[in-house]
Amino acid sequence: MRTIVALNQNRCSNRRRTRLNARITQVCLRFPVVILVAAVAGCASLASSTGPRSQGSEWSVADLQLAHVGEEVRFDFVLLDWLGKGMSPLGVADYAVVTIGPSTLVTEADVYGHFQFSHRLDDVRPGDRISVEASAFKQRGSRDIIVVAGEVVTADSAYDEPDRRVAGDRLTLEVYQAEVELPLQQGGQPFDPDSGVLRLKTTAGKTTPVFHSTKLRRGYDLVGPDAGGAYSLRYRPLASELSDYGNTDIYFRIFDIAGVPHEAGLTLECP
Repeated sequence: MRTIVALNQNRCSNRRRTRLNARITQVCLRFPVVILVAAVAGCASLASSTGPRSQGSEWSVADLQLAHVGEEVRFDFVLLDWLGKGMSPLGVADYAVVTIGPSTLVTEADVYGHFQFSHRLDDVRPGDRISVEASAFKQRGSRDIIVVAGEVVTADSAYDEPDRRVAGDRLTLEVYQAEVELPLQQGGQPFDPDSGVLRLKTTAGKTTPVFHSTKLRRGYDLVGPDAGGAYSLRYRPLASELSDYGNTDIYFRIFDIAGVPHEAGLTLECP
């Protein structure tokens, strides 16, 4: 068996994050006036699952975060007290309105006091920047912003006091596409393209096999051989094939027309 490439390094860009250390505190119940003032001043934190974060953390609060094409990005929005700690929205905010690019959604806090939601990055291109903004509202009278048949609707009334925006935060997602390019040095018989299997292994242990592309099947492209007998493998992985955070190991095995196996591999470093 001939080993073509030992282990290379290949960079994409930056990628993924574990729970905000936001604590639900009862201080807001003892000092409702002070907490309300803090919330009105805009004390809140919006985090996502796809930005730079410390080891062992689930969420990133960076202003600019990288997200892969097609990625399902999770978000966590929480109100903060005057100490910068997560606080219960009870009595302060009743719901949150979120805009993700052109999309708008409405969400309510979970039992832990967090407003959580997710969004899949479809219909985007590498290099796109998507603004994400979350605002918490205190309902006064009937709710101003509601969901009807899956659509977000604003219900204005001259006889109703408008709901009050008490806090908000925003971040920006920059879209990227990981690419695998693996040089394959072959000095013997030509490769049999249909015999090759590319495997992507995540840090969670998930392995995805990918085969040679055809008109009916998405897969890797094998370019070559050139004048020196060298090939190049090229593949654009899906977000679901990459590690949620950290590196993804790439392994490739193929046979030449004489039946001799050849192997190559690299480590794809993503955010």
